[in-house]
Amino acid sequence: MDNLLDKKFSEIEEKFLTGKIKEALQDMESIDQNEESSFEDRTICDILRTKLYFFYQPFSQAIKFGEEALKGSMDIGNELLIFDAAFHYGRALCLMGIIDVGAAKLKLAEETLNKFHDKESSEFLRREVWLLGHSKGWRDGFDFLFERLTQALSIAESLDDEYLQVNIYYELASLYQWYGDHRNFKKYLNICLELAERFGYQEYIMWSLIGLGTVDLYKGDLDKAFDFFMASLPIANKLESSYALSFILGDIGLIYWHKQDEDSALNFYNKCIKGLQNSDNTKHRQYPWILFRSILVLLEQGRYDEAKEQQEIITSISELQSYRSQHLSHKLARLSEAIMLKKISPIDHFHEVTKLLETVAYDSLIHDELNKTALYHLCDSYFRQLLSSNDLRFLVKINEKVRDLENMARKQESSVILAEALLFESQISLLNLDITEAKLLLNDAQRIAEEKEIHRLANLISNAYDNVLDNLDQWETASSLLPDISDRMEITHIEELLHKLIRNKIIYSSIVKEEEQPSAFIILNEENSLLFFEVLNDISLDVEVLDGILPEIQNVVNKYDCVNPVFERVRYKGYTIIVDKYRTLTFCYIFIGKSYSACVKFQKLVKEVQSSSNIWKNLLPKLENGHKLTTEDCNQLTAYLHNIYKNEKRICED
Repeated sequence: MDNLLDKKFSEIEEKFLTGKIKEALQDMESIDQNEESSFEDRTICDILRTKLYFFYQPFSQAIKFGEEALKGSMDIGNELLIFDAAFHYGRALCLMGIIDVGAAKLKLAEETLNKFHDKESSEFLRREVWLLGHSKGWRDGFDFLFERLTQALSIAESLDDEYLQVNIYYELASLYQWYGDHRNFKKYLNICLELAERFGYQEYIMWSLIGLGTVDLYKGDLDKAFDFFMASLPIANKLESSYALSFILGDIGLIYWHKQDEDSALNFYNKCIKGLQNSDNTKHRQYPWILFRSILVLLEQGRYDEAKEQQEIITSISELQSYRSQHLSHKLARLSEAIMLKKISPIDHFHEVTKLLETVAYDSLIHDELNKTALYHLCDSYFRQLLSSNDLRFLVKINEKVRDLENMARKQESSVILAEALLFESQISLLNLDITEAKLLLNDAQRIAEEKEIHRLANLISNAYDNVLDNLDQWETASSLLPDISDRMEITHIEELLHKLIRNKIIYSSIVKEEEQPSAFIILNEENSLLFFEVLNDISLDVEVLDGILPEIQNVVNKYDCVNPVFERVRYKGYTIIVDKYRTLTFCYIFIGKSYSACVKFQKLVKEVQSSSNIWKNLLPKLENGHKLTTEDCNQLTAYLHNIYKNEKRICED
C-alpha cells in the first residue's frame, strides 16, 4: 500500500496525466533497472504502464503489461494492486474487442474491491469511482448508468480529486452521446474541457475537443466540426496517441466525404489506416470501421478492385475473431459485401444482397449507424424492384423496413435516426396517398430534430412539409391508381432522399435559410370567435382572404380532441397558417414563404404561453375568461409580437 502511494509513483502518474509520456516511461525504466527495487515496485510500474498505454496506445502494450501486472499482483496478494491490474487490463481487453476475457477481468476487479475491509479509506473510494464509472456497458440503461456516474462524481468531489472529476464528467458526456442527447453531451464536454485545461490534463483536453467536433459533425455543422478536430490534432501528435489520431483523421475524412470531396476523404482515411497499422492497433474496431468508410469512397469512384481488397481485409479480421468478441467486424464484413454486390448489379444480386443486409440489420448487436445503413440499403433494393416490376408489394416491404428502423431508433433513443426515419416514412405515406399521416409524421420528425438542436435537419424536414402543401391539390385529387407510382415518387423526390440517407448525407445537404414574410397573428376563443388580430406588415389581409382563412383554422381545430395537441400548417391562397391550441385558446400565425423560421418563432411564443412567462402571465387569464383586452394590453401584445417577428409596423384596435 505504501509503495502505491509513494511519491515517486505519484509523480510518474502525474506526468502521464499531463502529457509528459516519455518522462514517465523513463522514470519507470529507471525503477526497473534499480537493483534495490522490489518485485512489488516493478509490478506497480507494470500497472502504471498498463494505464498509460490504455490512454495513449498501442493497446497491445497495455494488454501485454496488464497480463504481467495481474500475475505479479496475484503473486503478491495485495488486494488494491490486484484491483488496479485487473481493472485496467480488463478495460484494454474490452477495447480491443476481446470482450469475454475483458469482462472476466473486470468482474475479478469488482470482486476484489468488495473484499477490501477499509471501505472508508481514500484508496478504496478512488477505486470505487473507477468501478462505478467504467465497468458497466451502455446496454444497462440510462437511469442505471446515470445513477452510477452521479455517485462516482459525488465521491470524486468528496476526495477533492480533480482528475477523477474530469474523468467522470467525460463519462457523463459520453452517456448522453450514446442516448442521443447532444445538448447535454456538449454541456458536459465543455465542463470537462474547462476542468482539464485548468489542471493541464492533456488527454481530456484532446478528447473533449474531439467530442465537441463530433457534436457539430452530428448536427451538420461541418466547418465548426473541422475546427475542433484540427485543434485536437497537435495534442494527439504531441501525446503520440495513435488511437486518438485515428479518430481525428477518420472524422476529418468523413467531413470531406460529406462535402463530396472524395479524394480528400480517401486521403485522410488512408492516413488513418496507415497510422493504425504502424502503431499495432489493427485489432481495434476502428481499423475495420475506417476500411469500411474507405470502401464507400472507392465504390463511388468506381475503383471496385481496390474496394474488394479492403473488403477482404475486413472479412479476414472477422474470421480471426470469435463471433461474440468481434460483432462489429462481422457486421462490417457482411455490409460491405452487400453494398459491393448491390453496386455492381442490384437486380442480378437482389436475393443475395437482401439476405446479407437482413443479417446485418437484424443482428442481436445494435450499432445504430450500421443498422441504419443496412435498412436503407434494403429499402433501396426493394425500390429498384418496385420500379422494375411496378409490384406494390415491394412498397409494403419498404414500409416494413423503415418502421423497423423507427422502432430501433426509439429503443436506442437515437434522435437523428428517428427524425430521419420519420421523414422517410412520411414520404412513403404520400406514396400510399395518406396525406394526413404524412403531415403528422413530418411534424413529429421536425419536433424531435428541433428539440435536439439538429437545426439543419429540422429545416430540411420543414421544407418537406412545405413540399406537401405545395402539391396538396395533386395529392388530394390522386387515386390509388392515378397517378402511377413512378409519378408519385417524382412528386416526393423520394429517390433523391433515399440516396442521401444511404450515404448518410441527409443533414449535410445544402439548405437555403429563408425568412418568411409575416402577415398576421390571430387569437381565437373556444367558439372560434376572434379575440385578437394583429397585422404584421404594411399590406393588410384582404377581407375575403381572411374570411377564407378562418374556416381553415376551424377545420384544423375540429380534427383534434382535447387530449391530442394541435400543431398544424395549412395553406390558403398563397398564405401559410400555423395553428396551435392551448387549453381554450387557438393561436394562429399567418405568413408567406418557407415555414421553418416561422415554426421556430411560433413555437417559442407557444412555449412562453404554456409557461405563463413574459406578458402571458397577465394576458392569459383575461383571454381565457373572455375579458376584453384593454388598449394597454393590446399595445403590450402588439409590441411583443413585433419583437418576435422583427417588424416595426403595429396596428391594434381596442
